[in-house]
Amino acid sequence: MTAIYEPSRSIGAKISRRLTVYRARRDLKFKIDRPVVSFTFDDCPKSAITNGISLLENEGWHATIYIAGGLLDVENHHGKMMSIHDVRRLDRKGHEIGGHTFSHRDASSTELNRFLSDVERNQKFLKTNGIRPGKSFAYPFGEVSPALKTALSKNFIGLRGIRSGIHKGVVDRNQIRSYPVFSSKGMDDVIEAINNLKKNRSSWLTLFTHDVRQTPSDWGCTPEEMKTLISAVKKSGAMVLPISNAIEYLKDHEL
Repeated sequence: MTAIYEPSRSIGAKISRRLTVYRARRDLKFKIDRPVVSFTFDDCPKSAITNGISLLENEGWHATIYIAGGLLDVENHHGKMMSIHDVRRLDRKGHEIGGHTFSHRDASSTELNRFLSDVERNQKFLKTNGIRPGKSFAYPFGEVSPALKTALSKNFIGLRGIRSGIHKGVVDRNQIRSYPVFSSKGMDDVIEAINNLKKNRSSWLTLFTHDVRQTPSDWGCTPEEMKTLISAVKKSGAMVLPISNAIEYLKDHEL
């Protein structure tokens, strides 16, 4: 089993995270008549396929899966992880395989050039294995700096973070907000955000989780909770698109 790692929770680190939201932005202003929802899965546990992505496929929907190549075929606190064959199948089915770092590095404790090299290593790993390298990227642990936002914006259409929030007519493509779908946090805030899409139709909402199983980690959810979210999204009338497709759609409706 791989040991659980979490980035710093010091006061200085928390202040830095808050300030980064306002710096090195790449704002996209848009107006749409139908809200958009994007389901995303990080790292990625095999249970996300069997108990999460398969449910989306039943609705004809596609997700974004952020793959860290170095985590494939291991077992950790998220359970058994995907194999490269699993990732290929997801790619063939039309899901977006998003960019990540190969080693799942924490940007706050990794020198910038070393971090970027690990991102490139992951992109090459995907390409070598016959998988289309991701157009969008997710920051491991949500850790990001203004310099990293600027550097990654040169190669990715969008960069997803972990701060909650609905994008109402504007999104910072360098730090896309996303609601955590974690059993440990409860589903009330997520369901409320989805329901609010009925009132704010020019909105984009992204969701993220990890494992999807009956006894999930603190960063995962249950299959029943995933079904509840899917039902709420259907009732909202939202269009479901992977991250890169959603951004292209919003760009077509840019103000």
